[in-house]
Amino acid sequence: MTRLTPLAVLAMAGLAMLPAPAAAQSVGITAAVNQTAVGTPPAAKPRTLVLGDKVIHNERIETNGKGLLQILLVDGTSFTVGPNSSLAIDSFVYDPAAGTAKVAATLGKGVFRFIGGKTSKSPDGAILNTPVGTVGIRGGIGDFDFSGQPGIPFHIDMLFGDSI
Repeated sequence: MTRLTPLAVLAMAGLAMLPAPAAAQSVGITAAVNQTAVGTPPAAKPRTLVLGDKVIHNERIETNGKGLLQILLVDGTSFTVGPNSSLAIDSFVYDPAAGTAKVAATLGKGVFRFIGGKTSKSPDGAILNTPVGTVGIRGGIGDFDFSGQPGIPFHIDMLFGDSI
């Protein structure tokens, strides 16, 4: 049996009181995953996403040519990420007591659908940075195509809502 000296016990107690590294903030979960979707959290290795995985703040999400992914935020907002696409959720704040939410995301190349929950019903609640500019969404559903397919220009379509 090894005995610890009083100094060793004090040193271990001091280490136990040091703050733990901050855990990465979860902003949502994967509600649907088809084929291959990869997430790369900040300062971490890429991981293959599966149904029910937590999506981390500033995690880079990428799909391959067969990939399709849906991310669901706790306020009911969802992002669908199509094949050969990339997205990162830059920030998400939700106050269920006030019924307000804000999301900022960066849409890279590819195709996307945004369905607003509380975020799109809050003033300036949904801000999407795209390859062609910044988009604000108020109360709606929007499709985004930045795929660069030959003959198809970049475009944004409002399917439902007040404004995009």
